[in-house]
Amino acid sequence: VLKPRGIVKPRPVQDRPEPHNFAQGLGGVSLAVASVYLIPLTFLGLALALLVAVLAFVNVAFGYCLGCQIFYQLERRGLLRA
Repeated sequence: VLKPRGIVKPRPVQDRPEPHNFAQGLGGVSLAVASVYLIPLTFLGLALALLVAVLAFVNVAFGYCLGCQIFYQLERRGLLRA
């Protein structure tokens, strides 16, 4: 919706896919947990879903990927192997 109108322009960057896959997985797990908590603890479920939406917006608007940053920190500490 935003790309065809010229509001958001793609900025392709050569990078390893592992951090981005990790970030997508983290977002998917967060949304799954949000779905589970949506009925018993509505506030928690909505807060998690909103957090994922805000972080996705930050990634698109400013090019900063928190999930990628978490991946790099875990990898640097030896907790992840890529």
